[in-house]
Amino acid sequence: MSASLFRAGFWVSLLSLLTTTSGGPTKERHQSQAMKFLGLLLCVAFPVVRCHDISAGTPAGFLHTHGPINGSPLKRRITSLQGRNNKVDPDEELLFITNHRMNVPDGEESVGQAASQPTSVSFDEKNNDASGNVHFCESGTDDEHKEIFSEKFLARLRNSKAETILFSIHGFNVQPTDALDETAKIQAQFNTMAAERGDDAGRVKVVGLIWPCGDKIGIIRDYWDDRRRAYASVCGFERVLAKVLRADERMLTNQLPDPETDLLMQKNVSIMAHSMGNRVLWQTLIRADEMYPIEGIFRDIFMVAADVPNNVLDEPSSICMAADRVSVYYASDDLPLTYSLGRIPSGWRQRIGRLGPAKMDRVHKNVWEIDCSRFNNKLGGRLYGHGYHTPQVRLDDQDYPNPVLRHAWQTMIDRQVDTMGKPEEARSLVLSLLYSQKKAGQQQFERGS
Repeated sequence: MSASLFRAGFWVSLLSLLTTTSGGPTKERHQSQAMKFLGLLLCVAFPVVRCHDISAGTPAGFLHTHGPINGSPLKRRITSLQGRNNKVDPDEELLFITNHRMNVPDGEESVGQAASQPTSVSFDEKNNDASGNVHFCESGTDDEHKEIFSEKFLARLRNSKAETILFSIHGFNVQPTDALDETAKIQAQFNTMAAERGDDAGRVKVVGLIWPCGDKIGIIRDYWDDRRRAYASVCGFERVLAKVLRADERMLTNQLPDPETDLLMQKNVSIMAHSMGNRVLWQTLIRADEMYPIEGIFRDIFMVAADVPNNVLDEPSSICMAADRVSVYYASDDLPLTYSLGRIPSGWRQRIGRLGPAKMDRVHKNVWEIDCSRFNNKLGGRLYGHGYHTPQVRLDDQDYPNPVLRHAWQTMIDRQVDTMGKPEEARSLVLSLLYSQKKAGQQQFERGS
C-alpha cells in the first residue's frame, strides 16, 4: 500500500514537471502546482501514516516498522537496547552524547551537573524538545544509561584502543533507540574491516551524537518540527565541540593544551552526518567559527544524503575549513531529497545529497563528491533510496560491509580519499556495490602475500 502510494505520487509529480511551461496561462500553472502538491502528499505524507495490522498488532508505515511497548505507540519501539551488543565497540562500550531531555530514576530531568560517580539516566520519551543541557553517556538498556560527564567521557576517548574517533550524527525522524542501533551497526562493520587487515582491535571508534526528533503521525509534521529541533540543537553541540577542542583554554592561555590530556593530540577525529544531521553539523560549525578557530579540527567530514542546500560548500565554507577532507555521498534518485520539504521556502534549491555540490569549481579543493546512484535504492529501500549508508551488502552468499562505510573507513585509515583507480587529483567519483567486495578481496590477497 505504502509503496504503491509513493510510486503514484512520484509519477503524478513527474507528469506535472513535464507538462509545466514557464510562459503558460495562470490556470495551467495553478493546476501544475496542485499536481506537485498532490504528488508530494502521495509520496511523503500518506505512506508513513501508521496503519495498524490488527492481526499482527504492528504498524505498517514504511518509516515505522515496529509496534509499541508499555506506552504511546508513537514513542516506544519493540526493539530493545538489551538486545544490542554494546561490546562491538573496540573498548567494549558504546558512548554517545545527546541534548535529548533525560530522566533520572525518580523521574526528574538530569541537568548534567558535574558528579564524581556515573548517574543512571533514561531518555524522556514524552518530550522531544531540545534540552539546554548536554549529556555525555555510556549506552545501557532501554530504560537505563549511564551519564559519565564530559571529563570522564573525553578521558575514555583519549585512552581508547582506536586511533580514530568518528562522531556519527543521525538524520531526521530517528528515535534514540534507532540512533544507538545505527551507531552499533556502523561500529560492527568497521570492526569487520579492521579484522580483514588483521587488526586485533577496531581502528575506528564510533560515538553517537543524538539530537531529539519527533515521532508524529505523518512525515510532513515531523519534518518541520525536526528542522526546528536541529537548529535548537546547535547551541548544545557547539558546547560539545568547545569541550572537545578545549577552546576556552586555547583562547585564554594562547598556547596548546597538554598533549597528554588533549583529544586532538591523541587521536584523529572525524565526523559523519546523515540527512538532516548535516544541518546540525553545518550550523554548529558556523556558530563555532564565530567564536574560535576551527581550521583543521577534523581529519574527515563525511556528508551522507545531506539535506542541506547544494551551495553550502561554496567558498568560504565553515565545513570545508574545519576538515582536511570533505566527502559528499549523494544519489540522484534519493526520493526523500527530491521532494525535500526544506526546498519549498528556499526557492526549490537542490539538496547536496541528491546531485552533489552545485559547481565543483566553486567549492574548496578539499571536497570530493561520490555518486552512490548505482546502489542507493538497492540498500536504502526502507526510505526509498535515502538510508543507503548502513545496510550490509549480500553478494555471492556472503555479507560485505556497506560501500559508503567501506569508502569512509578506507579514507580514515589511508588518510587520503580512495579515488578507486582514477588519478589522485580526481574529485568526482562513482561508488558501486562491488566496491566493498573488491576491497575485501584485496585485503585477503595482501595478507596472504
